[in-house]
Amino acid sequence: MKYLMKETLLTIMIILFCLIGITGCDAFRSWFDKTATTTVIDSRQSANLAKLKADLRTIQRSVQVFNAQNGRYPDSLDELARKGAIARIPREPFGGEWLYDQYSGGVKSSTHPDIVLD
Repeated sequence: MKYLMKETLLTIMIILFCLIGITGCDAFRSWFDKTATTTVIDSRQSANLAKLKADLRTIQRSVQVFNAQNGRYPDSLDELARKGAIARIPREPFGGEWLYDQYSGGVKSSTHPDIVLD
């Protein structure tokens, strides 16, 4: 197994050196930078989207708990924290804000209003 890993790593290194030699160092570096940057950005977007969904779920559950305990929806999301239904209102991961409807208890993200959780 170790031999196979060393062989695979050696093969990858040879391919990279060939690419550098064929395309020139600057072209390869440019391609690599673009690919690495795109990968990091995509990973960050995926992480932020997962956090948005988790935070939205937490806020929605807190609104429902508040409603069950008080017989009404909170006047605002800040009231959830003041009354102890949630420790704090999390920041919206994409820099937007949480949109709250006190009449229906609905919560949405201003940056991703199409995301609706069951």
